[in-house]
Amino acid sequence: MKYRGLVILLGVLAAVIAVAWAPTAGQAPSTVSKTPWGDPDLQGIWRGVGSVPFERPAKWAGREFKTDEEVAALEKTANARNAERGKGKQENRGFRDQANYNSIVGYSPEWIRVPRRTSAIIDPPDGLLPPWTLEAVKRYEEREAVTAPRGDADWTIDRPPGERCISDFSVANIDAWGMGVGPGETAVYGGEFAKILANPDVNPGGEGINPNKGFGGPRRIIQAPGYVVFVDEQANNHQIIPLDGRPHLNKKFEQYQGDARGHWDGNTLVVDYRNVKSFGPVIPSYGSSIYPSGTETLRVIERYTRLGPDEIDYRYTVDDPSVYTRTYTVQFDLFRDDNYQISPVPCREGIDDMGTTLYGWRLDEDQATQNADETRAARKPVFERIKRKAMEAAAKGQSSSR
Repeated sequence: MKYRGLVILLGVLAAVIAVAWAPTAGQAPSTVSKTPWGDPDLQGIWRGVGSVPFERPAKWAGREFKTDEEVAALEKTANARNAERGKGKQENRGFRDQANYNSIVGYSPEWIRVPRRTSAIIDPPDGLLPPWTLEAVKRYEEREAVTAPRGDADWTIDRPPGERCISDFSVANIDAWGMGVGPGETAVYGGEFAKILANPDVNPGGEGINPNKGFGGPRRIIQAPGYVVFVDEQANNHQIIPLDGRPHLNKKFEQYQGDARGHWDGNTLVVDYRNVKSFGPVIPSYGSSIYPSGTETLRVIERYTRLGPDEIDYRYTVDDPSVYTRTYTVQFDLFRDDNYQISPVPCREGIDDMGTTLYGWRLDEDQATQNADETRAARKPVFERIKRKAMEAAAKGQSSSR
């Protein structure tokens, strides 16, 4: 019954959609179609294309785009690996580099396309995350102190929220415990993780540490006068964004997906997220995607610009003066595919699963402690690099003021 209101709303919006999309015959690709009430029409199912390194690898330093030859070579390799997955021949390993389920589950029947950009980050121009502030360094050290005496699964807070089917505001989250991979070809993590991550042909994301980033699953956009709705059917998630100019909620009202308000800037939909609720100070025991600090001052601005009938320029800017010395912006190209069959992934709060997880580690506290120790050892050299960069930025007088 809890989704009854959403079903009714989507039903009403669907009726609006029936008359909202009416492209003019011979319309130029650059012409933006309008809804009956005059807003730019963004409705449809939108998908990203492949994934790119989140931060620009050193081999592409100073280059915003790959050459056509590089794209062709990468696509050839990616599709050869995909063919092996389809035959069940590619090795697939997951958490702790353990043999995982048959890799055929990762097979894609579509031709894998490789974007031309060398990094998802387009600003700063070097394609790298800005330095942290000293305040962020201090808070991360405090998080490590809170996490240090804990095992792999002492309680639910040691597990990622996704295990409980909780959708958080993941736009600003960074892989590898909130620290990212950096410009190296392979992650510079310590302990056993260095060996695990050294072979990207196995499964570079098996530990929740992946240098690449994509837009994510398909997103359905629905519009009505004064509102836009983002529906992520694969994740059983939706967001209703008001466009009527109402103010943000008081800061004390935090939400896991943030408090979103939208408006139009010409033909661009701008969505402003604030009041994001943090999941707490404990660092999960493996390299899941998290925000590196508290979210009290986090603000994220998304921009959707219709470039033509079937293309959107999507980008978001992360602005958090207590964490980064400057803002950074990420960009993805989205393409419309209304014929794409979205397969929802059923998810329930895994009460039984969570209990089994916690119980299992109570039976083997030594292994749980060892796992947690390994992840702390893996984080240490990366954090030290981030700390040095933060101190260098502070010495140069770089300020987080906006």
